[in-house]
Amino acid sequence: MKKYIFLLSIIFLVSCAYYNTFFNAKKRYNEAYKKQNASKTKTLSGDIKKNYRETIKKCWKLIDTYSDSSDWADDALLLIGKSYYNLQEYKKSQRVLEQFLLKYDQSPLVPEAKLWLAKTYITEQRDDEALKLLSGLFDKDLTSDVAGQVYYILGDLYYQRDNYNKAITNLEKAVEISDDDELLGSAYYMLGEIYFSEQDYEAAIQAFDKLKDLNIPSQREFEAQMQQVESFIALKDYEAAEKILKNMKRDLRFKKQFSLIETKLANLNEIQGDVQFARELYYDILRKYKNTEGASMAAFYLAQLYEYDFANIDSAETYYKKVRTIKNQEDISKEAKERASLLNEYLKIRNQLRKDRRDLISIAHGDSTLEDSLEVELDSTEIKARLQQNEQMQRPPASDLFAQHDLQADSAKTDSMNKKTIVPKSKKVAVSRTPDQVEQSFKRNSFAKAEFFLLKYEHTDSALTAYRNFIEAFPQDSILTPKAFYALYFIYSKLDSNKVKGDSIKSIILTRFPDSPYGHKLSGQKPTMSEESLKDQTNEKMESESDRAIKEKYLTAEQYLFSENYNAAIWAFKTIAKEDSGTIWATKARYAIAYTYEHFLYDIPAAVRAYTILKKEYPGTKFAKIAKNKIKEPAMDVLPNSSDSSRVTISSDSLKSGLGSDSLKHNQPPADSVRVMKEGFPVER
Repeated sequence: MKKYIFLLSIIFLVSCAYYNTFFNAKKRYNEAYKKQNASKTKTLSGDIKKNYRETIKKCWKLIDTYSDSSDWADDALLLIGKSYYNLQEYKKSQRVLEQFLLKYDQSPLVPEAKLWLAKTYITEQRDDEALKLLSGLFDKDLTSDVAGQVYYILGDLYYQRDNYNKAITNLEKAVEISDDDELLGSAYYMLGEIYFSEQDYEAAIQAFDKLKDLNIPSQREFEAQMQQVESFIALKDYEAAEKILKNMKRDLRFKKQFSLIETKLANLNEIQGDVQFARELYYDILRKYKNTEGASMAAFYLAQLYEYDFANIDSAETYYKKVRTIKNQEDISKEAKERASLLNEYLKIRNQLRKDRRDLISIAHGDSTLEDSLEVELDSTEIKARLQQNEQMQRPPASDLFAQHDLQADSAKTDSMNKKTIVPKSKKVAVSRTPDQVEQSFKRNSFAKAEFFLLKYEHTDSALTAYRNFIEAFPQDSILTPKAFYALYFIYSKLDSNKVKGDSIKSIILTRFPDSPYGHKLSGQKPTMSEESLKDQTNEKMESESDRAIKEKYLTAEQYLFSENYNAAIWAFKTIAKEDSGTIWATKARYAIAYTYEHFLYDIPAAVRAYTILKKEYPGTKFAKIAKNKIKEPAMDVLPNSSDSSRVTISSDSLKSGLGSDSLKHNQPPADSVRVMKEGFPVER
């Protein structure tokens, strides 16, 4: 009898130890799972990871100690699979769960295992397999907990696929069946998001309101109430939105989110039009709640105010940068970084244009002491007049190219150039560039500004103004002016759907710039390489073996060009230009490079650089003359005669006209901020 009692005691103790091992593993799992659900980020903290790994360790110990056929072995293996999933180690989770289904196919835990296996498939974007696995579960008897999760996951899958009708059907079944507050909270929240995206704001408010009665983490309830606020704002019921925010501000459960609540209250004033008061509130939040998400959002809203409402781009860039230095949400930080980078690009162009204008004024006055003169906007005619007047007063440095130009222009100075002269000590001047360099810089940056507004900032009103100003300042530039006209044509005909204006600009291009790439494009012609421009300029009739070899390389490069393999052609021409720089073929190659960029690739900045190199390296050739004409502004032509009905003129008034009122939207600000785009961008003064 004693022996029998002793054996029963041993069995009881072993069973207790067995149960306690699993109980402790389950306890660790529940602690980690609760903290993970309460977290605002997907990044797992150290204690959450530790608890999941302790769960896995204890469960494997249970299976190893008591064998995989013991009563709790299937529970332990399923818990391992779930722990790996929550650790975001989805491959391991998948292997364990598939092993479970092979080993314990008769276990009552099979539906739950399939549920978690389907979740691993979803992480691998194997949605169809997940749907098939989940749909097959309805053939079995499911507990309300598992059935609720199945419906919820199906609802989530259909939501991700934008199939809102099926998503709503499954989510509504989930809230009918389940009594798990966390699942109910997630389901109602998703229903609210669907209704909000469908602009059914009343239904969204009701769905979000359901979360107030559930025992869920305060973070989830905070998110639901903030979404209610957004729904009331969408309905323009600002009083109801403000009431919710003020009630939240009095609830100590949301103490950690007070900065975000106050930021939204400030934003509510901005949305209603009181931007000055909103700005002061944002400043207060930055001072009061340093290094919080609310401060980050306040900085973001301030940046938007300065960009869109006050047109203060320097301050806008500063506050976008500030967002990244404060604790913030990942999507806000990314948006702020992109906006800061975009505005920084504009500010570089603007600042260089300001420097160009200061230098133009200093050169025009012949005064080298005007280092900090006021920025005065000169029109293009006045700038050019002053430049011509002072051209002789401030000569460029005596480089070979400029010296050659001076000798050709004034042969009487030839003897004096060869005589030994005493060079006075150079005086420090405000303008270190030559008049030509300043004007070329002014031209490039004026065009770059227009390109920025059209291609980067996507604001057509500002782009139209910048292109018009460029055309007025440089009406006959052989490379950039046709491109500016084509940009105007593109904006009117493609973006603004203004066919009349588009046709007018097209007529100007075809009349004034028929041989430009844009003239060819609009007329349907395809540019061809001019053989005459590439004829040998030497009188040599006999070619050496070396010359023939170089010529063969050149012909090969031409073959690339004529077969439209432009990158290979440019590479081959550049090789000739570098390796055979003393030959006529190198000169031709330099010209061919520039010609290819201009007429075949339409890469005008690259063409300008190539023509500049050609002009510098081969100044005495006919190709240099061509290059000089390409990159230098020629004499002004007369606009087409207005009496000719087939021609169209642009009046100076139309070119000087300011920003229009038909603004397109900027890159959209976040959905929680309703903004009206102001006219244009800050006009340079």
